[in-house]
Amino acid sequence: IGLNYANGPLAVSYSSLKQDFVGVQAAGSSSAAAGGTISTINTLGANYTFGATKVFLLNQTNKTDTSSTNNKATTVSLTHTMDKIVLMAQTGSLKNAAGTKSTLTGLGLDYNLGKTTAVYVRYESIDDKASAMNAAVTPSTIKGTDTKFGRTALGLRIGF
Repeated sequence: IGLNYANGPLAVSYSSLKQDFVGVQAAGSSSAAAGGTISTINTLGANYTFGATKVFLLNQTNKTDTSSTNNKATTVSLTHTMDKIVLMAQTGSLKNAAGTKSTLTGLGLDYNLGKTTAVYVRYESIDDKASAMNAAVTPSTIKGTDTKFGRTALGLRIGF
Protein backbone atom coordinates (compact mmCIF):
# COMPACT_ATOMS: atom_id res chain seq x y z
CA ILE A 1 0.00 0.00 0.00
CA GLY A 2 1.36 3.41 -0.86
CA LEU A 3 0.19 7.01 -0.64
CA ASN A 4 1.77 10.04 -2.28
CA TYR A 5 1.13 13.77 -1.87
CA ALA A 6 2.77 16.52 -3.91
CA ASN A 7 1.64 20.12 -3.86
CA GLY A 8 3.85 23.18 -4.24
CA PRO A 9 7.09 22.88 -2.27
CA LEU A 10 5.99 19.80 -0.27
CA ALA A 11 6.11 16.16 -1.36
CA VAL A 12 5.32 13.24 0.97
CA SER A 13 5.27 9.50 0.32
CA TYR A 14 4.22 6.66 2.63
CA SER A 15 4.31 2.94 1.91
CA SER A 16 3.68 -0.24 3.86
CA LEU A 17 4.97 -3.57 2.59
CA LYS A 18 4.14 -6.93 4.15
CA GLN A 19 6.25 -9.98 3.22
CA ASP A 20 5.02 -13.42 4.32
CA PHE A 21 7.88 -15.96 4.41
CA VAL A 22 5.96 -18.63 6.35
CA GLY A 23 6.52 -22.00 4.64
CA VAL A 24 8.70 -20.52 1.87
CA GLN A 25 11.95 -22.34 1.05
CA ALA A 26 14.98 -20.96 -0.77
CA ALA A 27 14.74 -21.39 -4.55
CA GLY A 28 16.47 -24.51 -5.83
CA SER A 29 17.08 -25.95 -2.36
CA SER A 30 15.00 -28.78 -1.00
CA SER A 31 17.13 -29.04 2.16
CA ALA A 32 16.80 -25.40 3.29
CA ALA A 33 14.43 -24.81 6.19
CA ALA A 34 11.17 -23.11 5.31
CA GLY A 35 10.75 -19.50 6.47
CA GLY A 36 8.66 -18.77 9.51
CA THR A 37 8.32 -15.00 9.68
CA ILE A 38 6.09 -12.22 8.47
CA SER A 39 7.93 -8.94 7.91
CA THR A 40 6.37 -5.47 7.71
CA ILE A 41 8.31 -2.52 6.32
CA ASN A 42 6.83 0.98 6.74
CA THR A 43 8.50 3.89 4.95
CA LEU A 44 7.78 7.62 5.23
CA GLY A 45 9.67 10.07 3.04
CA ALA A 46 9.18 13.79 2.64
CA ASN A 47 10.92 16.74 1.05
CA TYR A 48 10.33 20.46 1.20
CA THR A 49 11.78 22.99 -1.23
CA PHE A 50 12.42 26.60 -0.33
CA GLY A 51 14.27 28.55 -2.97
CA ALA A 52 17.46 26.77 -3.99
CA THR A 53 17.39 24.49 -0.92
CA LYS A 54 15.65 21.14 -0.43
CA VAL A 55 15.30 19.32 2.88
CA PHE A 56 14.58 15.57 2.90
CA LEU A 57 13.41 13.25 5.69
CA LEU A 58 13.28 9.46 5.57
CA ASN A 59 11.95 7.23 8.33
CA GLN A 60 11.68 3.46 7.93
CA THR A 61 10.80 0.60 10.27
CA ASN A 62 11.32 -3.09 9.53
CA LYS A 63 9.59 -5.45 11.98
CA THR A 64 8.97 -9.19 12.02
CA ASP A 65 6.22 -11.00 13.92
CA THR A 66 8.93 -13.03 15.70
CA SER A 67 10.91 -9.90 16.76
CA SER A 68 13.95 -11.39 15.00
CA THR A 69 14.32 -8.08 13.13
CA ASN A 70 13.09 -4.77 14.47
CA ASN A 71 15.10 -2.01 12.82
CA LYS A 72 14.34 1.70 12.72
CA ALA A 73 16.23 4.02 10.35
CA THR A 74 15.99 7.80 10.10
CA THR A 75 17.92 10.17 7.84
CA VAL A 76 17.81 13.91 7.22
CA SER A 77 19.35 15.30 4.04
CA LEU A 78 19.83 18.72 2.49
CA THR A 79 20.76 19.96 -0.98
CA HIS A 80 21.51 23.52 -1.97
CA THR A 81 21.97 24.58 -5.60
CA MET A 82 24.17 27.53 -6.57
CA ASP A 83 24.27 27.88 -10.36
CA LYS A 84 26.32 24.83 -11.52
CA ILE A 85 27.19 23.66 -7.99
CA VAL A 86 24.98 21.41 -5.85
CA LEU A 87 26.02 20.97 -2.20
CA MET A 88 24.72 17.96 -0.27
CA ALA A 89 24.71 16.81 3.35
CA GLN A 90 23.12 13.83 5.08
CA THR A 91 23.03 12.41 8.57
CA GLY A 92 21.17 9.38 9.80
CA SER A 93 21.01 6.39 12.06
CA LEU A 94 19.76 2.83 12.20
CA LYS A 95 18.75 1.26 15.52
CA ASN A 96 18.41 -2.53 15.71
CA ALA A 97 16.22 -4.73 17.94
CA ALA A 98 18.90 -4.80 20.66
CA GLY A 99 18.95 -0.98 20.79
CA THR A 100 22.40 -0.68 19.21
CA LYS A 101 22.72 2.28 16.83
CA SER A 102 24.70 2.73 13.63
CA THR A 103 25.26 6.26 12.31
CA LEU A 104 26.07 7.71 8.91
CA THR A 105 27.20 11.21 7.90
CA GLY A 106 27.76 12.17 4.29
CA LEU A 107 28.89 15.27 2.41
CA GLY A 108 28.90 15.81 -1.33
CA LEU A 109 29.35 18.31 -4.11
CA ASP A 110 28.31 18.13 -7.76
CA TYR A 111 29.66 20.47 -10.40
CA ASN A 112 27.34 20.30 -13.42
CA LEU A 113 29.27 20.50 -16.69
CA GLY A 114 26.07 20.28 -18.74
CA LYS A 115 22.51 18.93 -18.63
CA THR A 116 23.63 15.29 -18.39
CA THR A 117 27.23 15.48 -17.12
CA ALA A 118 28.68 16.34 -13.72
CA VAL A 119 31.90 15.99 -11.77
CA TYR A 120 31.24 14.85 -8.20
CA VAL A 121 33.01 14.36 -4.90
CA ARG A 122 31.55 12.49 -1.88
CA TYR A 123 32.66 11.66 1.63
CA GLU A 124 30.90 9.28 4.05
CA SER A 125 31.69 8.47 7.66
CA ILE A 126 29.99 5.39 9.13
CA ASP A 127 30.00 3.97 12.65
CA ASP A 128 28.32 0.58 12.20
CA LYS A 129 27.89 -0.55 15.81
CA ALA A 130 24.61 -2.30 14.94
CA SER A 131 26.35 -4.28 12.13
CA ALA A 132 23.50 -3.34 9.83
CA MET A 133 25.02 -1.02 7.24
CA ASN A 134 28.22 -2.84 6.36
CA ALA A 135 26.75 -5.37 3.93
CA ALA A 136 25.00 -2.64 1.97
CA VAL A 137 27.80 -0.11 1.72
CA THR A 138 31.15 -1.89 1.58
CA PRO A 139 32.57 -5.42 1.49
CA SER A 140 33.16 -6.88 4.94
CA THR A 141 36.84 -7.44 4.10
CA ILE A 142 37.38 -3.66 4.12
CA LYS A 143 35.74 -3.12 7.50
CA GLY A 144 38.35 -4.87 9.64
CA THR A 145 37.67 -5.22 13.36
CA ASP A 146 36.49 -1.69 14.11
CA THR A 147 32.95 -0.44 13.53
CA LYS A 148 34.08 2.90 12.07
CA PHE A 149 35.01 3.44 8.45
CA GLY A 150 34.87 6.14 5.80
CA ARG A 151 34.69 6.41 2.04
CA THR A 152 35.68 9.08 -0.41
CA ALA A 153 34.61 9.14 -4.05
CA LEU A 154 35.54 11.37 -6.97
CA GLY A 155 34.12 10.84 -10.41
CA LEU A 156 32.39 11.86 -13.58
CA ARG A 157 28.68 11.08 -13.97
CA ILE A 158 27.03 10.96 -17.40
CA GLY A 159 23.26 10.53 -17.72
CA PHE A 160 21.48 9.19 -20.75
